[in-house]
Amino acid sequence: MDNSESFSSPSSMDQIDELESYIQGLSDDDYIDFIADFLKPTPLEIFFVGIFFVLMVVGVVGNALVVYVVASNRHMWSSMNVFLTNLAVSDLLVLIFCLPPTVINDITKSFWFSATFCKAIVFCQNTSVYVSILTLICVSFERWRAVCSPLAIARWRTFHVVILVWTISGLLSIPEPITLTIVPHDYARDNLSIVWGTTCKESWSDDFQQKYQLIQTMVLFIMPLVLISGLCIHMTIILQRKALQIGERQLRNRKKAIKMLVMVVLIFAVSYLPVHLHNIAKSFNYSPPMSENNLTFIAKSFEKNSAEHVVADLVRRRDGECTIGWNNNKRLLAEAVPEGGSTPTPFVTTPSPLPE
Repeated sequence: MDNSESFSSPSSMDQIDELESYIQGLSDDDYIDFIADFLKPTPLEIFFVGIFFVLMVVGVVGNALVVYVVASNRHMWSSMNVFLTNLAVSDLLVLIFCLPPTVINDITKSFWFSATFCKAIVFCQNTSVYVSILTLICVSFERWRAVCSPLAIARWRTFHVVILVWTISGLLSIPEPITLTIVPHDYARDNLSIVWGTTCKESWSDDFQQKYQLIQTMVLFIMPLVLISGLCIHMTIILQRKALQIGERQLRNRKKAIKMLVMVVLIFAVSYLPVHLHNIAKSFNYSPPMSENNLTFIAKSFEKNSAEHVVADLVRRRDGECTIGWNNNKRLLAEAVPEGGSTPTPFVTTPSPLPE
């Protein structure tokens, strides 16, 4: 029985309630098949795996070439090029540590590795994101300086700034990995418990998670966006005042600097707004934990567009769920509670973790 085709994807809370009623009416065997079908990767998800693979290859090759060209030509070690190279390095980390685990998570919906690996990969993910954001701020200041205070900055100071960026990013990345733990994925209903794989997730309270996400959104999105936008506005004002005092070529170069900064603002806003909205929504129980409301989780999973799910999780990088592999044999262990009997301890069917 293909239960994934027996019910259309809901688009409202009424349809979610209808789906819950539908699930409750399934027999145990049909419910197991329903969960198995839910865990299967969809054709659209598989399609996006191919798209993301192409993006990863292009991104890795492109950023690696930037690093190689600048590093091998000492005369190119200007402040701007150093910052751009640092941005390329952080982008490489994003492509290597964030893209594959997130895509695999969307396909397999399980974490198959040790808690140490869980902590390490989330630390690398967060560090790469923070480095990207702080480097964008440095690039913005560099463009602002080129227009408003066109004086050369000593190369050694630029490298010190880069070291400071990585240090701050590493420190900001420490809190979350410390709280990460491995928990089973439980797709339970009434007298039936189905456990498939595990999840790498934070062990702190929901209230703390909400505050953490709000602070991160403020510090890592709103404040940088306001700062970069302010620099852009100030550059425009200064350029208008000096338009008659500088040559045409210099004016043209400074206008290019402003255009570049405007693009930085737009790309930053478009790229990171969905990330923070997704994280905030999730921290406020947009996606309830499995143990608390499994049916609503399944319903909302059907409600979400698969493409949006992959893209949102791709850039989020603080979900902490990284997975590898897929078992097509539906090895889901369900244990029904006999009527009037006590609730037995549910068995957990999980892949064996690789050694640390």
